[in-house]
Amino acid sequence: MRALAEEWADKQPWEPRTARRERQILAHWLQALGSLAASSLLPADIRPVLLEIEASGRGDTAHRVRAQMGRVLRYGVVRGVCERDVAADLRGLLAPVHAEQYATLTKPEEIGELMRAIDAYSGDPSTEYALQILPLVF
Repeated sequence: MRALAEEWADKQPWEPRTARRERQILAHWLQALGSLAASSLLPADIRPVLLEIEASGRGDTAHRVRAQMGRVLRYGVVRGVCERDVAADLRGLLAPVHAEQYATLTKPEEIGELMRAIDAYSGDPSTEYALQILPLVF
């Protein structure tokens, strides 16, 4: 599995930053599954790796690992190294990752209050100008 994953990664036209991130994701699962043959890999081999990552509080990373395993295994199918993408069988295993909700002003009264506070600001001139332009941009 390690050789297949490395070959797949080497063929990707990534920018350096993307390559570093993708190789970090590879490291998450290759230490556990790298010694297995891609042709003999089963969902039961992958499941504990994903659940361990998720249990450590890194649900988003677990989703990225499963997706990357799928890309590597599909590459293996094309190369004739394995018959199918067994990571696809684990879709739905991981809890959905919910994006953090940020505070927002939705009531006209709140927006008016913010605009008055911006107008009353008397600090650094560059900050004052930035605050004044902010409502026009966002």
